[in-house]
Amino acid sequence: MKKLIFLFSIALVGGLVLTTSCQNQSKKENLKDEVEDVGESIGDAFRTEQEELQADLRETRRKIDEKIEGLKVDMANASDEAKADIQAQMDKLDEWGESVDKRLENVGQNMEDGWADFKAETRKVLDDIDQAWDETFSSKG
Repeated sequence: MKKLIFLFSIALVGGLVLTTSCQNQSKKENLKDEVEDVGESIGDAFRTEQEELQADLRETRRKIDEKIEGLKVDMANASDEAKADIQAQMDKLDEWGESVDKRLENVGQNMEDGWADFKAETRKVLDDIDQAWDETFSSKG
């Protein structure tokens, strides 16, 4: 009888150990899954911010290119005095375009370190271009 109680006790303790071990393993797996999900969510949000920034840069570059093309047409029919003004505008647009191009190239390179700073600086560059655009072309179309 003592032997039976001893074996039953060992079986009971073994069952408890296995159950506890399985529960701990299950909790660990759940925690691991949750951490992976959070990591994926952060990655998705980062990719979304990156894609949005790239789209804004591409749109600004497209706008600059269209304006340059329009100014080239205007230049063909302009007086010598007007050509100087148009050329100055085209030079400014080229400068902005180069700035946008550099930012666009660097978007993918600033994935981890300094992303927030890069994004803020890029937004400032785009805002500055928009403001200067309005000042330069608002009355000229």
